[in-house]
Amino acid sequence: MQGAISALIEQGGLSRDEQGRLSVTPLGQVAARCLLPVHVVAGARDVTDSDAPFDVLLRAVQAGGAAQLGVPGLEAWTARAALDATLAGVPSALLDAGVSPSPEVCCGAALLHGSCHNTDAEVADAFGVYPGAVAALRDATLRIVEAWAAWRPAQLRLRLVAAMLRAQTDLDGATLSLLRGVGPAHLRALRLAGVPNLEALAEADPAGLTASVGAGRADRWVAEARFLVSTLGVIGREPPARPDRAARRYAVGGEVDPVRLVRATFLTVTPAGRGVTVTGGAQAHAVQDDGCDCPDHRRTRLCKHVLAARLAAGDLELRALASSVSAGY
Repeated sequence: MQGAISALIEQGGLSRDEQGRLSVTPLGQVAARCLLPVHVVAGARDVTDSDAPFDVLLRAVQAGGAAQLGVPGLEAWTARAALDATLAGVPSALLDAGVSPSPEVCCGAALLHGSCHNTDAEVADAFGVYPGAVAALRDATLRIVEAWAAWRPAQLRLRLVAAMLRAQTDLDGATLSLLRGVGPAHLRALRLAGVPNLEALAEADPAGLTASVGAGRADRWVAEARFLVSTLGVIGREPPARPDRAARRYAVGGEVDPVRLVRATFLTVTPAGRGVTVTGGAQAHAVQDDGCDCPDHRRTRLCKHVLAARLAAGDLELRALASSVSAGY
């Protein structure tokens, strides 16, 4: 018992006053409430203001333990080129600084990063794992990041990454979660209404959002967005990866990610009027001038249909990247 108490004191979960009385620290309270070991929640100490979302994911997998979180073993990965492409271009202060996490930690963070931009099935298909493994990893990591956000509420980055995991959205979309009452469903409704982030909502006309979220919510959320933008300034922006890590034009995690690119290689592109029709997925979609009528196009920079159209048009650099990413299949 004394050994366990000493360990908790050392980790910061318990404190002892001058009279020798023990008390639970805020860190210990969060750990108990979230049913997590104290040392896992204490990993939030390492998160800095310069951390990109991918860095937070790396730290969370490191703190929770890749094996304990259920990160698939390296032998289960049939598309390691997709992992390499992610690590080459995803914004990351840690990777830019030369930090080299273990392969298992990198695998976990890459899967989580992919699940914030795609469905579990798409991520599983690109990385050669089961969709259930992706969902379980995301749920387990979300518990850690939510605990970190509860212990360090002033660290805005943690709240945003938790929203990314919870709603499976990118950093832009996660900024909308800062509004009171906006959960995953309302976040998706705002994105489908053409509102990509908090800044765009602050500039929006509430009347144009009434059909999507209702008049009362539209008025309240636009007003709150304007207040937050005026108070916090621009949030949710990430610098690009260092040039010696990123692809020259197509930066994974920036303009394109490996999951969408792999799926684009299996689609069929047919000329149609001034544009093309892309088939091979659940529905046919029209692409013209890098614009697409699919819902995914409204919430990301390049959907798989636009990527398929560029591949069919003979984009040599994108074809080379697609060959590299698909090499593991």
